[in-house]
Amino acid sequence: MIWLLILMDFVFLGWRNITPEEIKQEVLQLTKDFQVPDFTLCVNNTSMETLIKNTLRHRINMKPTWETQVASNVTVCGDASHPSTPFLGQGGCMAFEDAIILARKFHQALKSKESQISKVSESERIHQALLDFHRERHGRTYALTHKAYMIGLSASADTAIKCFIRDWFFIPRAVGTGNYMEPALFDVGNLPIDEEESHN
Repeated sequence: MIWLLILMDFVFLGWRNITPEEIKQEVLQLTKDFQVPDFTLCVNNTSMETLIKNTLRHRINMKPTWETQVASNVTVCGDASHPSTPFLGQGGCMAFEDAIILARKFHQALKSKESQISKVSESERIHQALLDFHRERHGRTYALTHKAYMIGLSASADTAIKCFIRDWFFIPRAVGTGNYMEPALFDVGNLPIDEEESHN
């Protein structure tokens, strides 16, 4: 069983050591009015050594990421490349998308007919594939990480005027039902298949 509690509190009081027992008591206090008895049972049955408390932070994903995230033939992808707050539910999805698109780039660089007759070294082709991967991914990951952050930020509205702006302008126009679901409808395409394998 895995559970996650997000506290929309943007006041940073500084780092301090906190014991698992303190985490547990804080969670139980924050959720004491929840109408979900099973959640309290879940928290009470959670092993102490598995309790972790961290601060959610938004890291701006600015261009040119494809130049800064590739060193020789080494790169990063998934959360290491574009960490996202959880308010769109697309962090894991983007990591799977990365894997498929990176596989396609490697296939084009190393297994395609063009690559077989290329005079460019294999190492250079791999490096270029990594750069092409980040160029292709940047637009989507940049948009989704920032959108997730803005949704989370709007959820922390704590005054009447902020709630009014959120409920009547931001949510209907910037998010909306259609816009909110759009990221989940993204089609990343298929994994590459070698021509020899396709005939078997």
